[in-house]
Amino acid sequence: MEGRYIITEVAHDGEPLTPTNAAGKYIRESGCLVRDHIPISCRLWKFNNPNEQGIVVPEREKELIWYDLKQHFTLLEGSEELVKKWTLKRMATQFQTVKKNLTNTYIKQGKTSKFTREFAKLKDHWDSFLEYKCSELGIQWVRRNKENASKKIYHHTLGQAGYNPEMA
Repeated sequence: MEGRYIITEVAHDGEPLTPTNAAGKYIRESGCLVRDHIPISCRLWKFNNPNEQGIVVPEREKELIWYDLKQHFTLLEGSEELVKKWTLKRMATQFQTVKKNLTNTYIKQGKTSKFTREFAKLKDHWDSFLEYKCSELGIQWVRRNKENASKKIYHHTLGQAGYNPEMA
């Protein structure tokens, strides 16, 4: 078990809680796996209709990064399915965040990444990502999402991670 982190407590929704250093490493590791193994040319994390199948992250890829994550962490017995469900939801958010940050940092400012360090694995998919983001379909998608966001009545202010139970 050397080099493995043991998660000793899991929230009712499956979020790893304690020890806090292992839970934090779990979340960061999942984000790194998403950034390194899921191509940015995929537009969606899951598909809602069969027409989207070619632009969605394949289930096999999700299973592979889940397997990689489990190689470094030991989960509380009997909690694996619950933690997996929570982790895949978190990975979906992390996937969108990576793409949003790339869009804001590079595309909106007219820059191109040097594809070094953590971005080296993105190089092969950058052209298709850029093509989609600049296409009429990509612009239409952004416009529709902005319109839907403007209709919100209640705006959360906690960020993507939500409420931190330690603050209670």
